[in-house]
Amino acid sequence: MKTKILLGLLLIGLLACDKDESIDCCVNIDTYIDLRLQDADGHNLLEGDQAWTTGDIQVYHHLEDGWEISTNNLMIIERESENCLRFFASEEIVADNISETKLILPEVEEGIFKTELSNTGSSLIMNSLWYNDVLLWEITDSSDRFFTLTVQ
Repeated sequence: MKTKILLGLLLIGLLACDKDESIDCCVNIDTYIDLRLQDADGHNLLEGDQAWTTGDIQVYHHLEDGWEISTNNLMIIERESENCLRFFASEEIVADNISETKLILPEVEEGIFKTELSNTGSSLIMNSLWYNDVLLWEITDSSDRFFTLTVQ
C-alpha cells in the first residue's frame, strides 16, 4: 500500500512539471546607497544625543506623474564602526535608463540621486550614480557605494 502511495505521489509530481515553462529562480536588485551623514565639523549626525533617526529623513521616488514617498527602503546600519544611512534608489526609469530618488534631511535642502540602471534578465543593476548632478560612482569603480555627505 505504501509503495502505491509513493508511486502515485511521484507520478503526480512528474506530471505537474511543465517543461516549456521557464523558471526565474533568482532576482537580484542592486540599488543600495550608503551614506555617512556629518556636519561641517565632521560629527556623525546619526549618532549622539541629537542623532537623526529614520523618522527624521524622507525618501521619494520619481514616477511618471511626480514624486511618491518611499515606504520600504530606509534604514540605519553600521559601517566602519559608525551609524550610516542605507536607502535604495528608485527602480522606476524616468528617461534613458535613469531613475531619480529624492532625499530630504532635517532642516537641509533636499538632494536628488540619479542612477543609471540596467535590467539584464531578472537582475536590476546600478551602473552610475550622481548626487545633484555630480557623478559619484560608476560600475567600473572598484569602490563600494559608500559616501560621506556633509550637511551645512
